[in-house]
Amino acid sequence: KRQIESELARVRTHAARRQELDDYNAAADLARKGQTAQALRAFQKLAESCKEPEVCERAKEAVGRLTKAGGGP
Repeated sequence: KRQIESELARVRTHAARRQELDDYNAAADLARKGQTAQALRAFQKLAESCKEPEVCERAKEAVGRLTKAGGGP
């Protein structure tokens, strides 16, 4: 039972990381399409809720870049 619980936790962690990466990529696609306000909101939401350190850092950097570029409301 302990092994199954451990494997389930590993799968959940992987799925959560994958979702964060998918969310990051979706926000990056918005930015590439010139939809900077939408991209900024998506990156902000991700930066506030993410668990994966690398994704959090990159999302925060993107918020900074888009804010400097005037992507805010």
